[in-house]
Amino acid sequence: MQISYITFIYFIDNEILYVMHPGFGSASFLSRFSVIYDFVNRKSGVNAGLVTEILIQLRKINSWFRRQRRYQFYGSSILISYDAMHLKSQGDLNVRVRMIDFTHAIPNAERSMDTNYASGLNSSILLFEAVLQMQHTISVRMRE
Repeated sequence: MQISYITFIYFIDNEILYVMHPGFGSASFLSRFSVIYDFVNRKSGVNAGLVTEILIQLRKINSWFRRQRRYQFYGSSILISYDAMHLKSQGDLNVRVRMIDFTHAIPNAERSMDTNYASGLNSSILLFEAVLQMQHTISVRMRE
C-alpha cells in the first residue's frame, strides 16, 4: 500500500514553512520518519507528550476503524495538527487528529475490514512510535 503525505511543517525558530510533496508516501521508512520527526519540531526539541497524544488519538481512530465494516475509504486522509507556538509558550498540547476527505467513502457490501486504509493507519502509528522511541533513546543517552 502506498501512503500519501502532504505535510506542512512550520519551524517556529526560524519561521520557515516546509511543504512535503504528495508522492512522499512511496519513500523509504527512514525518509518518512525524518519528516514525522521534523513535524513534531525536532529542531525545538521533540515533546514526548505531544507524540504520545498524537499516538493516543491515532489509536482511537484505529480502534474504531477496526470495528467498522460499513464503509471502505479511498483517498481519505488523516489530519494531524497542533499549535507549535502555543506548545512552546504555554506547554498545552492542543492536538487534533481527525479523519478527513470522505468523498470516496463507499458502502462496503462485503462488510469486511478495509485492510488498505488500516495498513496506512498502522504505518502512521509505527512512524510516531519510532519517533517516541528515538526521543526516549536520546534522553537516556544524555543522562548517562
